Amino acid sequence: MIADTFEREKSSHPESRVTESSIQLALEAHSKQHGYDDVLNVRHCSAQDVLDTILRLECAYSVKGKATYKMRTRLMPLITFVDRYAQAVDTLVQTSTTACVNLAALVWRLLQINLEVASSMTKYFVSLLGLLEDLGSAVSLSTEFEDMFLEQPRYQRALVDIYMDIIAILGKVRKMLKKNDCGNDVTKSASKLFASLISQISSDIEMRSENSVLPSCLVEAYERSLKLGRPSISKTDSPEEILLELTSSLERTFLILDGLDEMENPKDVMETLLQVSSKSDSLQITFVSRDVPSIRKTLLELPRIEIMASDVEKDIDSYIQAQSKNLPIEGGQAKDDIIREISTKAEGMFLWVNIVLESLCNTKNLTQLREMLRQFSTGLNTIYEHFLLNLAQQAPHRRNLAKGILHWVCCATRLLTVEELQFALSPSASQDQVHQEQKSFRSTILDLCSPLVVVTPDTNHIRLTHHSIRDYIFGNASFMSLNEPKKVFLTSEQEANTELATRCLEYVRMRAILPATTEVEFNGLRKYAMVSWCHHVVRSSYRADLGTKIVTLMSSSERRQIWLFHVLFQCNESYPFQRIFQLQKELAVWIKSSAQRSSSLTRLVATDWSLDALELLMKLDISSSHDSTSRAQNNLNISYFERMLVVRDLARRLDQNSLLCRATTKLEEYRMASKTTQKMARLSCLLNTLGILYDQQGARELSLHTHFKALSEQESQLGHEHPETLWTLNELGRTYRHLGILEESKKIHERVLARLKLTLPEDHPELVWTINTLATTLRKQGHIQDALHLHLKAYHARSKSLGANHPHTLLSCDDIAKCYRDQAQFHNSLSWYQKVVRGRIEVLGPENPDTLRSLNGLGAVLVRLGRYFEAIETQSRALEAQQRVLGKDHKHTERTRKLIDSLNTLQLRRPHISFRVITPEQILPIER
Repeated sequence: MIADTFEREKSSHPESRVTESSIQLALEAHSKQHGYDDVLNVRHCSAQDVLDTILRLECAYSVKGKATYKMRTRLMPLITFVDRYAQAVDTLVQTSTTACVNLAALVWRLLQINLEVASSMTKYFVSLLGLLEDLGSAVSLSTEFEDMFLEQPRYQRALVDIYMDIIAILGKVRKMLKKNDCGNDVTKSASKLFASLISQISSDIEMRSENSVLPSCLVEAYERSLKLGRPSISKTDSPEEILLELTSSLERTFLILDGLDEMENPKDVMETLLQVSSKSDSLQITFVSRDVPSIRKTLLELPRIEIMASDVEKDIDSYIQAQSKNLPIEGGQAKDDIIREISTKAEGMFLWVNIVLESLCNTKNLTQLREMLRQFSTGLNTIYEHFLLNLAQQAPHRRNLAKGILHWVCCATRLLTVEELQFALSPSASQDQVHQEQKSFRSTILDLCSPLVVVTPDTNHIRLTHHSIRDYIFGNASFMSLNEPKKVFLTSEQEANTELATRCLEYVRMRAILPATTEVEFNGLRKYAMVSWCHHVVRSSYRADLGTKIVTLMSSSERRQIWLFHVLFQCNESYPFQRIFQLQKELAVWIKSSAQRSSSLTRLVATDWSLDALELLMKLDISSSHDSTSRAQNNLNISYFERMLVVRDLARRLDQNSLLCRATTKLEEYRMASKTTQKMARLSCLLNTLGILYDQQGARELSLHTHFKALSEQESQLGHEHPETLWTLNELGRTYRHLGILEESKKIHERVLARLKLTLPEDHPELVWTINTLATTLRKQGHIQDALHLHLKAYHARSKSLGANHPHTLLSCDDIAKCYRDQAQFHNSLSWYQKVVRGRIEVLGPENPDTLRSLNGLGAVLVRLGRYFEAIETQSRALEAQQRVLGKDHKHTERTRKLIDSLNTLQLRRPHISFRVITPEQILPIER
C-alpha cells in the first residue's frame, strides 16, 4: 500500500523525484572501501542477512561466555523502519545506472559489515550498538505521522533523506572501524618492539657467561648509532638481521608477543618476525592478540588457539584470591561473596579485575564496597565511566588537573616523565615563568588518575594502563549529551591537540625570552615543546589564542632561529634539514585550511625559514671534530661536515624558492660588517658557505676563488690534515667538476679520500660522501663502470646508515640511474629512476622540486626506450607541478617546457608516424 501511494504521488508530482546522484555517490564510496565485487553483493543483501548475522554473533558470544548485549532487541526498531519503507523509497528513487540496487540493500550491507567488524573490538561494539539503538528510536518516530502525511511529497522526500542519512552514518562508522582495526598513532612502535627484544636477548646472553661476546652486527649498529647521534636502534640498523643473529647463537629461543593488535603496523611486525623465524631453527614465536580481521588473515595458515573466557577462569580466580588479601574486609562469607561476584563479572578480562580490586581497596565499609562493586558492570567501558564520574565530582581545580593529565598522556608524541608532566600542568607557564612551588605534587598526579595511568618505575615515564582508555576518551564524546558530568573529560583528539599545542607554544615562547639563568626551571618541558609544538598544531582545530601564539613565535626572526637551532642541532637527528621544511609545509597547509585565520597568521605562509636557517648558521661556532666529546662541550650534535651538508641542502632550497640572490647579498654584507672581528673558524665557514651559494647560482669561477680563500686560511691556521681543510678540498674538487676541469677534480677527491680512510670507518658519512662525489667525476670522464661501482658502494652505505628513502640515499639512486643510462642499459636506468621518484614522493612530497626533477630524468629514459607517450605524460606532470610550485619563468620549468615542445615538434604523439629511436641530446642536452 505504501509503495502504491509513492508510485501514484511520483506520477502526479514530478518534482518529488530524487536524482540518482546521492545513491551513486554512496555506492562509489562503498566501492572505494570494499571493492567493486562487494557492490555487487549489495544487490542481494536483505534484512534477513542482517538478522542472520545478529543470530550468528549472539551464538558466538554465548559460546565464549560473553553477554549477547540483547542485539536483536536493541536493533529491531532500526531494522523494522528500514524494511517497512524499503520498497516505497526504492519506488521514489529513479535511476537507470543503479536500478538493481536499492537504498535499503545498501543499508543492510553496511549494517552487516559494521556488526561483523566491530564484534572483534568490544569497546567499539558496545558503542555501535548504543548508536544503532538510538538511531532506531529516532527514525521510528516518523511512523507516527504516516497516516497524516504519507501522500505528501515533502514527507516522502524526507523518508528518502533519512535513508541517505543512515547510509552516511554507517559509512562513517565503517571508516572509523577500518582505521582502528590496524592501530593508531600512539600504539606501540615496531622499532621499539625490536629494540626491546634485542635488549632482552642480549641481556640473557651476557648473564649466561662473563666471557660471552655479543654479535658483531649489534656492536656495529650501536657504534653507528652513537656516531650518527641516534639515541636508539632504528629501521636503518636492520634490527631483524640482528635479531636473527642473536637467536641463532642460542640453543633455543621462545618469543611471546602479547598485545599484537596494539602495534602500529601489526601486519609488518608479523611478517618480519615470521621471516626471521623461517631462517632460524632455534626460534619459536607465539603471537597473542584480539581477534582482529587483518591479523587473522595474516596468520591464517598458522596453528591457532582461540582462548575463551572459560579457559582463563581458573587463572583469574587464582589472581583474585592472591590479590584479595589487600581488600579492607576480613575473611568470611562476605569476602567469599565479593570474590565470587568479581570472578563472575570478569569475563576473562584481567585488566578489569585489576582495576576493580584496586578500586575496592579504597572503600571505607562493606556497604560502600558492595555498592561500588554493583556499579562495576561487565566491560572496561563501565569501569572507565565509573572513574570519570568520580573525577567529575571532584573540586573544580582537581577536575581540571585530571582532564589535563588524561589529555597529555593520551596525546603526547612520546611517553612523558612525571617531571615533564608536572611542568606541562603548571598554571604559571602562561605567565612567562614556571614557579617550582606551583607545580602539582607527584603524588597528587598519580593518585588522582589512578588506576587509569601508571608510572614505569625504571624510566619514570607515565603512561595509560591500557590503550583502550584513549579510545574511550576520544571515541565517546560525540555520542553523549552535553549535561553528562563525564563530558568534561571526553573530547575529540583534535581538541586535545589544540590544548597541548597551546601549552607547548607557551614554553617555546618562554625559551625565546627568558635569560639563561632560568634554564633549570624551564628545562622541564623545553625539549618536548620545542620538538612537538608543530606536531600538535597541525592536528588541532583553529582557535584565536592559538593563532596569536603562533604569530608571536613565528613572526620574529630571532625566535624562529632559536627554535631552528634546537631542531637542527640538538635533536639527535642525522641531517635534520628536511624535517624543518616538512614542518613548514604542514603548518602552511593547516593555516590555509583554518577558515577563521587572521591576516597576520596568513602572512606566515609566505614566510620562508631558509634565510633564518642561513643566518643562524653564521652565528654559530661549531666544532669541526668527528668525535662526540667536543660536540658535547659546545652543546651541539653535528660536526662541521654535517653543518656544511645543511648549507648545501639550504642552497638548493634557496634556489628553488628564488632566494639565492637575497641570501648571497645578505652573506656578503655580513662578511663585510664583521670582517675585522671574525673568528677564523667562523670566517672559513662563511667563505665556504658563500662558495656553495655562488656555485648554486652558476658563478663557478667566483665559487672556486672563494673556496681557495677559505682553504688558504684553514691550511695556515688548522693544518693540511684538519677535517675542515679536507672538507674544503672536497668542495674545490666539486667546483672543478662543475667547471669541466675533471682531471683536477679527480685528483683532489682521491687525495681527500686517501686521507679520510686513515681516520674514519668505511661507513662514515663524510667518507661515503667523498666516494660518491668521486664517482660523479669518474662518470663525467666516461669511466662509467668505475663510477657505477663507487655509486653502488655509497648507496649501500647510506641505505644502511640513513635509510633507503633518506634524501641523500635517493641522491645516490639518482646517480646510479644516470650511470645505467650512460651505459645504454635503459631498463636498469628506468628501474632506478622509478625508485627515486617513489622515494621522493614518499619523503619529500609529489610536488617537491627534487621530485619533479627526477620525473624529468625518468621521462628522458622513457624516450630512450621508445615509450614516447609515457615520456610526454611524465614530462607534462612535471611541468604542471613546476609551474605551480616554482613559477612559469623558473629555469627548471622552462627546461621542461622546451623538452615537451621538442617532443611535440617531432610529432611523437601521432600514431601513424614511424618512430625512430632518438637521443635526448637531439631534443635537449641531458642534465648531468
